[in-house]
Amino acid sequence: MTSEVMFRLGIPALDEYVGAIKPGYLILVEGEVETYPYLVLHRIGFSAARDYGYKVLYIVVNDDPEEYLEASINVGLDIRTLIYRKLWRYLKAESFEDVVKVIVEEVSRSLVLVDASLAKIRLNYNEVMFVKNTLKNNESVLALTISPSIVPKEEVMMIEKVANIVLRLSFDVVSGEPRYFMKLIKYKNMPKKALMLPYSIGALGIRIERLQKIPS
Repeated sequence: MTSEVMFRLGIPALDEYVGAIKPGYLILVEGEVETYPYLVLHRIGFSAARDYGYKVLYIVVNDDPEEYLEASINVGLDIRTLIYRKLWRYLKAESFEDVVKVIVEEVSRSLVLVDASLAKIRLNYNEVMFVKNTLKNNESVLALTISPSIVPKEEVMMIEKVANIVLRLSFDVVSGEPRYFMKLIKYKNMPKKALMLPYSIGALGIRIERLQKIPS
């Protein structure tokens, strides 16, 4: 039987509300390149591997995984040690179909991080549900990041409905300063007000500045 508790996201302000991540969960992170969605994935994966000992498979769609490794090191995440301990792997995929094959053939008791933020991937309901069921049977979890501007709107809406947790990242310039915002728009015990988490980029990648509640 599957375990009841796998790991937490490693972002305290989110963990307080989201709780434990369980087998079969799909975590969707929506964000354009300028919001640094890969750092959100790395932060989640780093915590799962370092704090809970879970194997992490980071799949990059249509880009070079080596660049992601170097970028994570530049913000203080010691991914190389996790790779040495066989807790972290990078793979490259050409499409979401390639991702599905990897999940079916290779994944067991793992956190699969799929970075498709630079790829115009195509998603369909049956395929996504097949992936969720496979993950649950294999005691694994999928965190997927996409850019809403390059994925058809109807497909974004579909995967939002299927996902267990949805994070939406945005970027703005306020008083001449870059500002990043993470909006938690879906999880199992969603309150009447959505959660807005301003964040900054620094040591360990993502740092949450303060928690705000906004009208849903």
